[in-house]
Amino acid sequence: IVDMRVNPSYENLFRKINSFRPEMIGLTSMSKESKTAYKLIGMIKAKYPNVPIVIGGAHSSTMPEDILKETKADYILYGEAEYTALELANGIQLEKINGLIWRNKKGDIIKNPARDYIEDLDSLPFPAYSLYDLDKYLDKKIRMVTSRGCPYKCTFFSIHLLMGYKFRTRSPENVLAEIKHWYNQGFREFQFTDDNLTQDMKRAEKIFDLIIQSGMKIRFDIRNGLRVDKVNDTLLRKMRKAGCHFIAYA
Repeated sequence: IVDMRVNPSYENLFRKINSFRPEMIGLTSMSKESKTAYKLIGMIKAKYPNVPIVIGGAHSSTMPEDILKETKADYILYGEAEYTALELANGIQLEKINGLIWRNKKGDIIKNPARDYIEDLDSLPFPAYSLYDLDKYLDKKIRMVTSRGCPYKCTFFSIHLLMGYKFRTRSPENVLAEIKHWYNQGFREFQFTDDNLTQDMKRAEKIFDLIIQSGMKIRFDIRNGLRVDKVNDTLLRKMRKAGCHFIAYA
């Protein structure tokens, strides 16, 4: 994994590619970064024309077909893409991979059916942050996502294109297990980046109760925002006791 926000050197990237000799190269991009990602795709293809490039991330779900028209990328992942990426890496026949956009031998752009959203979020492994060079980051903070999907239809928000409208959650016990996983590795700072962390207020209370009961002394912030109608005095007091020190309201 190469995070080019931390090390923006193209020379370093190509040195890593040369030493690792990947069978496939993946990029992620938000829409605001898309032009930079497109440039990078062109540079990689010029040096490694036979290595397939796959791009995912939020931009791939909002304007998926445009990417193949504007770049030499080989595959686009759209929607919730964990299993799409896994099937692609495992060499499953392209026509059978839901959530994939690709080019056939004629150069036609093929958009496969959308993939069903993952209902059992507890079944997913914890993110492999240890593969990153964590010492390069300014804050030693673990980002956590405990829920997916948004039932609301705000005109400025495109999350439903990526995660859908149905609100899906990890169990409070699974959330606590991930916090413990990183706590045991020395991390004390966390950030919940859910779009609707407190949508189910009883579930949110259970998460904070479990943190308090565990005895772990942590700090966390909620910078992606809470809805103002999805908090109350009891919940806020439990959040504070569990270690919350900052909340943004969306």
